[in-house]
Amino acid sequence: MSTKTLLITSVLFVFLLSVAAGVCFADASAQLEQADTYKDNKDYEQAEAIYRDIVTNYPGTDEAFQAQKNLALLYIITARYSAGRQEVDTLITNFADHPELPDEIYKFAGQYWNWGKRYEDARWLYEYIAENHSDSDLAIKARTWAAGADILLGNDARAQSGIDALIRDFAGHPELAGMLWELGDGNWKFGKYDWSRQIYQHIFEIDPQGPLAMQAKARVAESDMRMGNYAAAQAGIDSLIVDFADHPELPDEIYKFAGQYWNWGKRYEDARWLYEYIAENHSDSDLAIKARTWAAGADILLGNDARAQSGIDALIRDFAGHPELAGMLWELGDGNWKFGKYDWSRQIYQHIFEIDPQGPLAMQAKARVAESDMRMGNYATAQAGIDSLIADFNYHPDLPDVLYQVPGGKPISRPSKIRTGHRALSIHCRYLA
Repeated sequence: MSTKTLLITSVLFVFLLSVAAGVCFADASAQLEQADTYKDNKDYEQAEAIYRDIVTNYPGTDEAFQAQKNLALLYIITARYSAGRQEVDTLITNFADHPELPDEIYKFAGQYWNWGKRYEDARWLYEYIAENHSDSDLAIKARTWAAGADILLGNDARAQSGIDALIRDFAGHPELAGMLWELGDGNWKFGKYDWSRQIYQHIFEIDPQGPLAMQAKARVAESDMRMGNYAAAQAGIDSLIVDFADHPELPDEIYKFAGQYWNWGKRYEDARWLYEYIAENHSDSDLAIKARTWAAGADILLGNDARAQSGIDALIRDFAGHPELAGMLWELGDGNWKFGKYDWSRQIYQHIFEIDPQGPLAMQAKARVAESDMRMGNYATAQAGIDSLIADFNYHPDLPDVLYQVPGGKPISRPSKIRTGHRALSIHCRYLA
């Protein structure tokens, strides 16, 4: 055979080989697309068979990587978690150097966590990333959630070791405080306040002037509160006020604490002190009027009548003309109404009418004054109030409804008087109709 013929034969052979390879890879891509369609249509048996065929016939290719990954995912979404774990292990073994491997393993860990609540499997995969792909952008996240999984699994010693490693290995990392916040928040939502307290404390210690520092310090105190450690919580709040006195979000944090003292522990004295702090030290805050209102409300519940009266007077004086004043008084009156403190509710509703006798709450407030009298058994005063209500709001379209509702509610005493009130009001209603 001549040299020229040999050269032509070699070139033709290489060309045919490349064409064949291209056809093979094109076939693999087409098969992968077909398998994905089967998977999307929930024909998992057909999808599984094709994925297996790609993995077997095209080892080491990108198509095989995708097929192996989707094979593992198929098992996970069909709750065959052990089989899925085996396929993930195969993916790691066969494609250890694939650049997309850390991202895919991280996704699998999230699916084990969220789909099956299989925290042990998720932990193993997060740990794999942290140990074997420490240069990946996902390493800090993986280390965080490996510790989070250990907390949920009750592996306290391993969890503590993981948190310590996270802080040590990623010291100075720009995402460290944020990842700790996510970990603390996750434990917070699971009610694991002992862990959340520790983690939020780390955030403050790592970057005491950082964007999350104040919220983290507040959550430390709130964690103490949730665990019933009120003395520690109060010390934490005092420290928060000292450290962040000029922070623009401090009033919001203190207001939240006051609400939690009120609602969680029924600790009205502690709540009152915090509301008073906002009213006195942040009078330019949007929360000042609310704080002044609920400081007075706490005093009423505590039986501090003189201080409550002084607080209500200060509220009306200091916030005269404020667009929220009538609404806040209504909330305060309504709160006392629900607690059966009709003497206080009567006074507060009267203030609403006097402040804005033509306002949107005026008629309802005047009706509640009369009803408060009725609830206290002051029927003559109640009747006079109803007569005044009719005179002042004779042409108001809602008057019939209000009149019908005034004597509604459970009678406290003297039912004959209640029935007389119903009859009288029915006459008024017919007249207005």
